[in-house]
Amino acid sequence: MAGLFPSYSGELYLIPGDSTEAAATWGSARVETGDSTVSVPMLARGEAIGVLHLYGKPRTDQSDKIDEPHFEIAQAIADQVGLSIANVRLREALRLQSVCDPLTELYNRRFMDEWLSRELPRGARNGKSTSLMIMDLDHFKRFNDTYGHECGDLVLQEVSDLVRGSVRRSDIACRIGGEELVLLLPETGLSDALAIAEKLRLGIENLVVTYRQAPVDHITVSIGVAESPRHAASASALLRAADSALYCAKAAGRNRVVAAVPDNEPLLAE
Repeated sequence: MAGLFPSYSGELYLIPGDSTEAAATWGSARVETGDSTVSVPMLARGEAIGVLHLYGKPRTDQSDKIDEPHFEIAQAIADQVGLSIANVRLREALRLQSVCDPLTELYNRRFMDEWLSRELPRGARNGKSTSLMIMDLDHFKRFNDTYGHECGDLVLQEVSDLVRGSVRRSDIACRIGGEELVLLLPETGLSDALAIAEKLRLGIENLVVTYRQAPVDHITVSIGVAESPRHAASASALLRAADSALYCAKAAGRNRVVAAVPDNEPLLAE
């Protein structure tokens, strides 16, 4: 841009974005008395992508407008940049659709598998623990049978929102099928993972979901927790360890957290 517009400074703002901070700038990025200015909208497929601002001393005269050749160049650049940004956003949206669950907006099993295959070996190399918990909503079928599938979907969405809002930014929440959620906890040992699991269990137990202006039945969750490398080194073995702990939580009466142990005997969280 500096080469194309040596007499001008400029800024590029994106929509949506921070209206007070430019996504890109060049030149002095400051309007001075006597500068000519122009704002060129960036459009793509009928959508407003952003705005390109130019200001500075025109080459041909000192009028209050940018000269025509430079305006045409600015318009062409705005069109190209807008289309490029729109294409990047489309690719990102398609990528997110491939790794996100459309109902809960959590990551899906494909993302979970990719994350585990990448992060478990990395954690092992760095001597860091990685914990995983499997959460299963207790007696979930009753929500669909009593209130209908729309209510069941609402319960899943509300629980997913609570999980997403209750964990650290580094933690990864996934829905791997039905009413089963997985939380991936990088650089987290078993004791910390159990504390997080118990916090989530209590939060879900106290969650009130309203459907058609009336609260639905009490919601509870059973959680199985496993840690790598304590319980398993591979992704599949770690999932089996957490799933076995979840099964024990169900068998012990539900609405509880159970940790896997190396000898596969469950340990109830305190």
